[in-house]
Amino acid sequence: MMSMSLLFLAPAAWAQAVINGTVMDGTDDPVIGAIVSVKGHTGGVNTDIDGNFRIQAEPGTILVFSSVGFQTLEMPAADNMRVVLHDDNALLDEVVVIGYGTVKRGDVTTAVSSVSEKELANRPIVSAAQGIQGKAAGVNVMSPNGSPGSAPQIRVRGTTSMNGSNSPLYVVDGVPVDNIDFLAASDIESMQILKDASSAAIYGSRGANGVVLITTKGGQSKDAKISLNAYYGITNVENKIKPLNTAQYRELMEEIGIVSLPDDLTDQTNWFDEVFRTGRTQNYQLAISQSADKMRYYLSGGYTREDGTIRYSNFERFNFRANIEGTLRSWLEVRANISYSDYTSNGGIISGNGGSRGGVIISCIQTPTYAPIWDTTNPDYYYNNFYGVSGLTHPLDNLARTKYDKAKENRILATGEMILHLAKGLQFQTKFTLDRRNYLKTTFLDPVHTTYGREQGGTGSDERNVNTVLTWDNVLNYKLQAGNNSFDFMAGTSWTDSDYRNSWINGSKYRDDQVQTLNGANKIALGAAGSSASEWAIQSFFGRVSYNYDSRYLLTANIRVDGSSKLHPDHRWSTFPSVSAAWRLSQESFLRDKRWLTDLKLRAGWGQTGNQGGIGDYAYLQRYNFSYVEWYKTPAEGDTFDYANAVPGLVQANLRTEDLKWERTTQTNVGVDLSLLNGRLSFTGDVYYKKTTDMLMWVSLPSGSAAASSIQRNEGEMSNKGIEFSITSHQFEGDFSWSTSYNMSFNKNRLDKLALQQVYYGGSTNDYVNEKPVRNEPGRPLGGFYGYISDGVDPETGELMYRDLNGDGRISSSDRTYIGDPNPDFTFGMTNNFSWKGFNLSIFLQGSYGNDILNVGRMDTEGMYNGMNQSTRVLDRWRIPGQITDVPKAGFDMKTSTYFIEDGSYLRVKDISLSYDVKGNWMKRAGISKIQPYVTATNLLTWTKYSGYDPEVNQYGDSGAVQGIDYGTYPQSRSFIFGLNIEF
Repeated sequence: MMSMSLLFLAPAAWAQAVINGTVMDGTDDPVIGAIVSVKGHTGGVNTDIDGNFRIQAEPGTILVFSSVGFQTLEMPAADNMRVVLHDDNALLDEVVVIGYGTVKRGDVTTAVSSVSEKELANRPIVSAAQGIQGKAAGVNVMSPNGSPGSAPQIRVRGTTSMNGSNSPLYVVDGVPVDNIDFLAASDIESMQILKDASSAAIYGSRGANGVVLITTKGGQSKDAKISLNAYYGITNVENKIKPLNTAQYRELMEEIGIVSLPDDLTDQTNWFDEVFRTGRTQNYQLAISQSADKMRYYLSGGYTREDGTIRYSNFERFNFRANIEGTLRSWLEVRANISYSDYTSNGGIISGNGGSRGGVIISCIQTPTYAPIWDTTNPDYYYNNFYGVSGLTHPLDNLARTKYDKAKENRILATGEMILHLAKGLQFQTKFTLDRRNYLKTTFLDPVHTTYGREQGGTGSDERNVNTVLTWDNVLNYKLQAGNNSFDFMAGTSWTDSDYRNSWINGSKYRDDQVQTLNGANKIALGAAGSSASEWAIQSFFGRVSYNYDSRYLLTANIRVDGSSKLHPDHRWSTFPSVSAAWRLSQESFLRDKRWLTDLKLRAGWGQTGNQGGIGDYAYLQRYNFSYVEWYKTPAEGDTFDYANAVPGLVQANLRTEDLKWERTTQTNVGVDLSLLNGRLSFTGDVYYKKTTDMLMWVSLPSGSAAASSIQRNEGEMSNKGIEFSITSHQFEGDFSWSTSYNMSFNKNRLDKLALQQVYYGGSTNDYVNEKPVRNEPGRPLGGFYGYISDGVDPETGELMYRDLNGDGRISSSDRTYIGDPNPDFTFGMTNNFSWKGFNLSIFLQGSYGNDILNVGRMDTEGMYNGMNQSTRVLDRWRIPGQITDVPKAGFDMKTSTYFIEDGSYLRVKDISLSYDVKGNWMKRAGISKIQPYVTATNLLTWTKYSGYDPEVNQYGDSGAVQGIDYGTYPQSRSFIFGLNIEF
């Protein structure tokens, strides 16, 4: 029986004819659920199980036939129509950018994930790297803190280096850069993440942590197009930890017996309200583009500002881009890409410390609520009379210490490129790039308002550096097609040179806060001013051979040879090979006639990449530090040394390591790409194993054993193995459409071997516990938390009960063990996109499972060891024998233990975006092609057991050795954005 859905009829439907027909595919099979509609009208009907349809329309009216996985077709209405839809291979034919070239997605032999322009749209992204979070399998993206403009931490298939960099290499329009803070997300056309070594090896010594290839936009429309994207939003921190009020604080102090408070104290200040605020974020981007006969251009400019949820914190960026391409002759193309950005940020807050060391977040809880903001006896001073509590400064006092700190950088990235078409299939490309960064950081702390400022007499600093990187690439490419056989040969060279200049000066003893520059400082200490310079260079030779037989059998081999000036001449050159292959089973005769199978491809690859990110520019040389002489010193009686004319001495700075060589990562990958039901359902899965050898590390030496306390050497080995997959489905198409993309990544990290030093400790707790809670040793994942196992509170004594692991009847350091792992079992992301009659809804979920967090902040806010205020959780503390509770007594024996280890797993509604595509004939008359208002909510909901502000946190930022520690870190915020996209 025919199944038909009639969704919309014109007012004169009773006069229209009924058009019958059948929709078939290229193999003469019916297309089920195809949409048949009248062009220019909303609504339509669907074909039944036999491909049949009935729709009311006048003969000759244009009908539109569409279905997922097929090319859309338009035909005039007629009786007994027979419509044939052909496969749409747009996804397989989509061009994917790879190292020094491009390839059809269907012919990719390596593990590559893509993030498109559409996936970045309508999201309030300040850093372009945020757009990758939750969108690519095998790529773990987290924001270690929520400060404005902060860059996220990106791990491609786990941590590969203990002391060196773990960030991927970014390549923007073919130019390697160290970060993409300068890049506006609206300028990005696509991002490709090269995850396995067989794809990243073409970047050799710089590809060990994966490669993110970013292509910016160019002109596409024949008519000039003007695009405006503007949004404005508010941000706030919802999760607040409550401190004790004055009465509760007084009761606690009486138990501890440290502080004696007057009887008339009452609550005066809500420190959270004084420190936190409603933040603001705004972004305006304007672009003009066109693609004429022989010229394409894209010009854009924008302004971004983010005022954080904590006072004084902000980020501001101006950006400009010009991408110009021209065909001067049939054999000559030229391109110019120029990007300029200028961004400024406040120095942020002091974190990783308690209230006695300037920690802003922790002091919001540690400061008693009876305290006012200002000292009534000294109105210019922040209040600091805490009745004998030593060292405590309140949060506004701490916040003022960085109030005037500013970091500013301007960056120009300019590339000139020439492409010569020498013969059929033969192309030569030469590209020269200038990447220049000017950085300025200034600080000022007045000598009046803050406790620390008065102790120092005011302080100021000025630090400047200029970094110039020149890159020259030359690539020769030859493509040959012989029947079903196609070959792609590529060979090239790359030269990179870096010149870095730095100067600094620090001063103190200011008269007041009227002059904040260093000419207002009376004291410039010995060694407080100076300058430095360094240079490094890399010379590279690379090549690739690709073979493709009928898009069925595919083989790619890469090789790169790198030489770095950072390493000893005997070890500076190294070779990084890779090979990958793919077999498209769906092209074989035994599967070609399977209607349900669109594409099936098996992939395998092996390769090696390098890393030199953990060493300095002169790592293999013997280096010295200057030892300055007090030239102004008056000689003591009998001292004949000529201080006035003295020159600096030299002090050995390191132990020379002549055998220092490349850190090397070898990776094997096996994957599958599967597409079903004409692309309605697709799956990509990969299994990989990464082995890093000759890890570049700083090794500590026994005290007094040498002139230096550490030596840099190739010290250890590490491995990562994992499984990752992504699924994309199109559930509905038509007036109502619904598509889903989901990805999940499992990774297991292991430190396999250390040569000289077998155990490394890292991280820190608060001053009272004073332990290094992270222990790294062979056989364990990186970043493991080390301490005592807590078995709860003893009902009779109120003490935490620590487990006696060695059975000697007492608790000592020998009873410590591994108590937590900051590495997640898996991470995941899911996006659902819905559209209906011009409305578009996108819901993006993202999360992590199985990772632990060491909440060091609780040691200060629940430790009950001094006279500082605590959180309301201590209201449940043990007070009388026999009491059953999970909070110990005041003054308990506090150690690094499982008591402070928490489950950091979370599921977050990362983004919800609702937009509407305005339609109307008036738009065409006004020359407007698109009006799309939208509203977006970010970090709307988070489900987690973690008791801190936010589970997406790491006080130690991008560190590989220390992860998952929260100690007063700037929290993440929730935002509500209102925006508008317009195109002319």
